[in-house]
Amino acid sequence: KLAKEKVALLEQVPNWWWNGAEQKWWEMYREYKDFVDKHDGLHPRRNADNKNEIRLAQWKYAHTCTKQLSDEQIKALDKISGLG
Repeated sequence: KLAKEKVALLEQVPNWWWNGAEQKWWEMYREYKDFVDKHDGLHPRRNADNKNEIRLAQWKYAHTCTKQLSDEQIKALDKISGLG
């Protein structure tokens, strides 16, 4: 087990994550949010022609349907236009 001081130092490193799955979630969240911002508040559609748009729509659908999100993740999604 790491000493508290070492834990604190690691957590100050930019882009440091203890959990790879959480890191991937936040990366996808940023992609999703960037899409919504770029498209004037329109959300990705699962029936779109663009594969990236479909991927983002499927990611959001999968994560909001499982209801296995942290409070922080729920709040972040709620802040995106039209989701809250």
